[in-house]
Amino acid sequence: MSSFDASRFRQQLAAEALGRDLAVHQQLPSTMDAAHDALARGAPHGHLVIADAQTQGRGRRGRRWCAAPGRHLTFSVVLRDVGVEGLTLAAGLAVARTLERFVRAPAKIKWPNDVWLGTPARKAAGILVEARSTGRPRDVVMGLGVNVGYERWPEGIEATSLHEHGATARREDVLAALLGELEESLGALREDGVPAVVRQVDQRLLWRGAVVSCDGVTGRLVGLDPSGALVLTARDGPRRLRAGILRLAPSD
Repeated sequence: MSSFDASRFRQQLAAEALGRDLAVHQQLPSTMDAAHDALARGAPHGHLVIADAQTQGRGRRGRRWCAAPGRHLTFSVVLRDVGVEGLTLAAGLAVARTLERFVRAPAKIKWPNDVWLGTPARKAAGILVEARSTGRPRDVVMGLGVNVGYERWPEGIEATSLHEHGATARREDVLAALLGELEESLGALREDGVPAVVRQVDQRLLWRGAVVSCDGVTGRLVGLDPSGALVLTARDGPRRLRAGILRLAPSD
């Protein structure tokens, strides 16, 4: 039996659609795959799959997402008729706002899909959006991992959690709050468009003004353009990047 208290979660959930249809598991290979299967079977918008543990959890570019069983949030949600444009950044904004509900530390968005917490900042959450060829290209699955409990992080991993910043909230509390923020961000994306969401994300951008590297391009991080692309000032002039792995450049 899962340690996730579905009754507690439902009592606190304010979102109208997200999380109302819920599947809770003790362990899965991947909540993403389970949510994709549910989507193919006709699951409604907002269908939520959560697991205490994943044996094949994945992040962006096939990276493995590791989390101690029962301590953190690993879940995926079915989103119908939303498309992918601006979606990851809108989710990052929702996650950042949620984290700041529970701790006083600042939450920053590491472009394009991570949320970092504290000073110095460390990774507290990651986001993955996938669309598959189902004949409905605007139907997607979004996976999120949020570090809630204490953890002994592997050496070299820049990670942190809510509890490490003094939060006492349980996973159910955080998830209910997060889905409310996510629903609000999705509404803003739909009503106001990508540039409006990008402007808010830009205010929370991690490493603004620092020299960074992203897939072979090194330059000073200026911000985001209205489409959500990363803008760097490189030696050969401004560069706009739409994908890549962002890192701080080594200091001389």
